[in-house]
Amino acid sequence: MHVLPFPLSSAQGRRAFRPLLPPADNVTFAGQYTSQSILDVINASYHIGIEHCLSNLSFLISGLSPFYTTDFNLANVQALKACHAIFVWFNASRFLPFRIVAAQYVVVFSITCPSHLRSMAIAYTLMHFHELHAPLCRPKQSRIVAVSYSMSEYGAFGIMVFDKAFEGAFDNAMALCLRARDDSSEYMLHSRPFNLDLPVTHWNPPANKSPSTEAHINRILARARYVITPAMTHILSI
Repeated sequence: MHVLPFPLSSAQGRRAFRPLLPPADNVTFAGQYTSQSILDVINASYHIGIEHCLSNLSFLISGLSPFYTTDFNLANVQALKACHAIFVWFNASRFLPFRIVAAQYVVVFSITCPSHLRSMAIAYTLMHFHELHAPLCRPKQSRIVAVSYSMSEYGAFGIMVFDKAFEGAFDNAMALCLRARDDSSEYMLHSRPFNLDLPVTHWNPPANKSPSTEAHINRILARARYVITPAMTHILSI
């Protein structure tokens, strides 16, 4: 038996075919169970491979929004690898408002990416950053102990908080930035929001460092203050 649906009214039709829009700009940090799942996937990806974790982690980060794609395919992976990402490195004592033993280092990140790939871009960045720097950690593999992030019309940005074992990776980044050439993608930048000289590294950097790039980084750092609280809440609950 075939059941014929009632025709949609004009108002129903407008709702049914309304274009999918990105969620409003807000700090995204899941509940305790889901946030711990995000951290577990990031830390496990170093051993089992990013390709096996990317879709699942993107789904967790997306907050179940249907706007964000989480499909693992060649086109999406190529787009992710081409995104410009900026990383600003901190000793946690210079970033967090008070000392937390489990939190020793903080990396603020910003990703310029297509709007529908924001959750995948965050997932890929978190896992690939960890993959690149884990071998430099001592005396054991570092763990990400907290993550907080935001997705908006400006792209995706957030913070990663690391434990004491991240010291080797931090020292390496600092050394690279201190001896950088003028055309290097690693350099020291004076941060107005924090009044500090901070190491900055890039993936797929622009051809030339420009005042607009430095202004963008300072805007990121000013906004990063808004994602501190969710990360600290998670660390203190462990």
